[in-house]
This record gives sequence, C-alpha cells and structure tokens, in this order.
Amino acid sequence: MSSWPSGTFLSESSESRQSLDVEEREKILGKLHELSEVLDSTPRIEIFNEPILLPVDDQDDDGWNDSAHENSTKLLSRRLLATTPRNIVKEFLLPHNFERAKLGLPPLRWNKKLADFASSWAHQRQEDCALIHSNSDYGENLFWGSGKGWKPGDAVATWAEEKGYYNYRTNKCDQNKDCLHYTQMVWRESLTVGCARVSCRSGDTFITCNYDPHGNVIGQKPF
Repeated sequence: MSSWPSGTFLSESSESRQSLDVEEREKILGKLHELSEVLDSTPRIEIFNEPILLPVDDQDDDGWNDSAHENSTKLLSRRLLATTPRNIVKEFLLPHNFERAKLGLPPLRWNKKLADFASSWAHQRQEDCALIHSNSDYGENLFWGSGKGWKPGDAVATWAEEKGYYNYRTNKCDQNKDCLHYTQMVWRESLTVGCARVSCRSGDTFITCNYDPHGNVIGQKPF
C-alpha cells in the first residue's frame, strides 16, 4: 500500500501529533463496509467517448479523407466513467466529509467533470499502476494497493491517518512523514471532488481523487 499527495508545498517538522483515533477509524470503515455490500450488487455504468479524429491535411480528389478513416481506428476513444454509481460516490465522499465536519468545514460536493478527469487518468495508469501525477491545475491524491481488494474508503482512510503527522501551529509535516494527502482533504477552499478506481494489469489497485480548487498552497494553512 502506498500513496502520493498532490504537491509538496508544506515543509516538514520534527514535532509529532496523535494519530487517527482507532474508534473513529472503525466508525468510518464500518459505514463504508455497509456501503460496500450494496456496491457489490450494483453494476458499473460505462460508455466510450465520441471518436476524435487525428488532424490530417491530405485529401483525395473524391473528397474522402483516407488518413482520417485509417486514424479513426487507432487511439480514437478513451474509456471514461459516464455515471458513477451513487454508492461509490458515497464511499469517496463519506470519509472526506467526516474529517471536514470534525473541523467545522463545509462538505465537499461530487463533481462529474473531476470524476471523468480522474477516470481518464486512472485508465492511463492501468498498465503500470505507477504513482505518477497528471498534469493539471487540480489538487490530486493518489493511492496504490497490492491486489484487487482495495476499496475507495481504504484509500481515503489512509490519507486521513496522515493528520497525526500534521502540526497546525507550524503548518508543517513531521520530519520524514507525509501529511499532504490529509491537508488536501481538509483544505477549506477546496469545494468539489471527483475520484476513480481501477484494477491495473498487474492485478493491483490504483485510486485517484481530484479537488477543485486545489489545496496545499505555499504559505497558507488548510483551515
């Protein structure tokens, strides 16, 4: 299991904080377990994008663009999640907003545009399952887990555990620890989120969430 945050804008600190309360985490995972039982019986709804023809300039006298016709069979559609089942959305949103509610922060709202972007990037990572960030202006949290058993709530719970490594007074992570997944989750100015999960060719799991507006801004506290 491994994860990667959307940036490295917060510096590190040697001060420590208490980790996520065990009872609280069990409460989160308990709710997510109930949702996962519903998830198992819910079909996934997927579509293919409209084909996008590659730019070409050559054209025969008959007006038929042969290059466009040939290219239309190559790399012209990308598999995207058209409609994320409601129970999957809840599996992502519930633990995010559970952490935000404890801090008096407004809940994140699900955003289809972000979910489509996350799905597109997740499918691009299916071949290698590598924790590589997309090139976007969104905030982004990544998660990798060995095997296919990892669910959305597992990724979010892992990110939430990092709050034990964040020092609010100094606005820094503990030395040699990561807390930037957590600070992105609870970033006050982040209002919407969209996430995706895929099984990689290796059989492992890749999960990504994108946030808008992005968090982890240099010199600012998350809340």
